[in-house]
Amino acid sequence: MPARLGDSVRILSTPETERAGLAGLVGSVRGEAKPSASGMPVIGGAADDYALEIYFEERQEGYWFPLELLQFVDREAGAKGWVRKETGKWKESELPRSLWRRFLARLRGRA
Repeated sequence: MPARLGDSVRILSTPETERAGLAGLVGSVRGEAKPSASGMPVIGGAADDYALEIYFEERQEGYWFPLELLQFVDREAGAKGWVRKETGKWKESELPRSLWRRFLARLRGRA
């Protein structure tokens, strides 16, 4: 079963994550971005122009990281998201899995 948004990851220890005071912390994945298009600052850079937002509950804030600075910890029980329907109304639904297949493949060195 592939991981989903909301899963827990640990921030690996690097000079950048140490300086930011985030090395070793565990947070949950809340979003994805293409930094060149979004302008989001990415801790450790984003050589492949792809980053995930990791939210730290105890700090009440999130930061953006490239996949190579994340270590998968565990799966959350079915993360849900909100999708806007054509009618303009919002509907709760499961979040896309394709992102997570790519995320896990990269974490396992198969990307």
